[in-house]
Amino acid sequence: AMSWARRIVETEVAMLQINSMADQLEIPSSIPSSGNPELLGAKAFVGAVQENRAALVEQMARPYAVEYTPAELQVILDFRIGPGGQGRIRLDPNLIDALERFHGAKAAAEARRRFCAGRDCDPAKAAP
Repeated sequence: AMSWARRIVETEVAMLQINSMADQLEIPSSIPSSGNPELLGAKAFVGAVQENRAALVEQMARPYAVEYTPAELQVILDFRIGPGGQGRIRLDPNLIDALERFHGAKAAAEARRRFCAGRDCDPAKAAP
């Protein structure tokens, strides 16, 4: 059940967006980024999520594995990766926002801590 649940979690909007952000942030080292706090904050956020990705996936997958049978999980995954699930994601921005808030809070706090490490800023107020 956990194997199916992990695969479902990888289709979550929050995880897909983190993957997309990670890809977008892979810029050539020749581009100076030290003066761009937004870019540095985004890199800190993505780095925090990627470092803790396995634990995050496990945490997000556990409720699926507990609540559903493997057969039900397969149906959920088939829907998520099919046209219906993809359309649902594109058409419901409120769902995207809710998932980001729910699953991103812990990673965002860690990103703020990293961003402020060695800088004169308050992690509670930093916006990575």
